[in-house]
Amino acid sequence: MIKTVKKIKHTLHQGFGVPFGLSSGRKLSRVAAGHLPVLILMVLLNVPPALAHRISIFAWVQGDTVHTQSKFMGGKRPDQALVEVFDKAGNLLLKGKTDAEGLFSFQAPKISDMQIVLTAGMGHRAVWARSREDFQETGVESDHNQGFNAVPQREAHESNPKTPNNHRSPESGLSAAEITALVEATLDRKLKPLMDRITALNENRISLSDILGGIGYIVGLAGLAAYMQYRRKRSDPER
Repeated sequence: MIKTVKKIKHTLHQGFGVPFGLSSGRKLSRVAAGHLPVLILMVLLNVPPALAHRISIFAWVQGDTVHTQSKFMGGKRPDQALVEVFDKAGNLLLKGKTDAEGLFSFQAPKISDMQIVLTAGMGHRAVWARSREDFQETGVESDHNQGFNAVPQREAHESNPKTPNNHRSPESGLSAAEITALVEATLDRKLKPLMDRITALNENRISLSDILGGIGYIVGLAGLAAYMQYRRKRSDPER
């Protein structure tokens, strides 16, 4: 958009013979027929596409799993949209597709910074970053040599019959692993509305591209109005 504004200023300067902003109404009329339609087209074609079809992705960490939720502006969910996960160096860690609800989840391979990229076709793209601090208390192994074979510490404890975690509580008749699973399921159910709300807030955030796009529309409409006024005066010289 900034490049477009510079092009407009340069074109007006060439047509008017004076710097932009100092031209008189008579000089504007003299070049309006040749320049304004082009200027209007330039502005409208350079409006950021996100204004029409913005898409967003939101990700949160729960346990050793990263959950993502994607939405188009207006609430529509992208189905079978590509989700790619990159590490800090830009290496692809994994990829997958969203479901009909715009959801995609994956097990964190290790403790590291990661960037989650959503691509939904037709230029629709969104990015969400997660830092290694989000995984500090999840129990995910940080050994880089283990890669995608890394096993969460919680699961390792559950698989060892000698650990106290598998002892059943005499009061409840449930093991520590079963209690943990119940708590996590309850948290999933309780936190989902909050995550939906956060996603909606992020979706409605106004960006610099939105502001510049709005300015572009105003400039285009102002140019169109000036051009129409010039045509009326040209068709009726007495006015």
